[in-house]
Amino acid sequence: CIGFGRSSIISYVSLALYVFAVDFALIGGVCATACWWLANTYLQGGDDRSRRQVHQMQTDPPSRVEWLYAMDVHCNGLFVLILILHVLQYALLPILLQDGFWPAAASNTLYAAGLSTYCYIIFLGYNELPFLSLTEVFFYPVGLILAAWVASIILAATNGFSCTWLAASIYFENDEVAMAFGY
Repeated sequence: CIGFGRSSIISYVSLALYVFAVDFALIGGVCATACWWLANTYLQGGDDRSRRQVHQMQTDPPSRVEWLYAMDVHCNGLFVLILILHVLQYALLPILLQDGFWPAAASNTLYAAGLSTYCYIIFLGYNELPFLSLTEVFFYPVGLILAAWVASIILAATNGFSCTWLAASIYFENDEVAMAFGY
């Protein structure tokens, strides 16, 4: 809010509510539910880690991933994503919102790094569960992120596409972003 010339309490509260409701609750709930469903539907047992626990698994009821665990893993990944895309990006806004290839490439790289880190932390969270196998599937989206990053670099070179400008236009009005940085 401060970076874009908004200084009223209402603008702070509305942005915080939007980030909480949409970014955390809605998107987080969808991501956590998708990972929870994937883990319980397709990733149960079958690898060496679970075979080592055969005795324990014969005496215990079948293990399932709880939805709250999935939400906790999402929150762990989201924490680092927020540090990268809200805190670090805010500190770099004067650079990232400039015109040109290099600021756009840096912006797009920042988003690719943040999203890849999120996927890696999700992978680590599910990889800790001994009754799950093939948890590497949680790391597969990094390939798509890499492909999107390459496409965004091409777009940055051809027309200056910047993920930071895109995000700023979602959270704020375009004229606020342009006015705050003299464009």
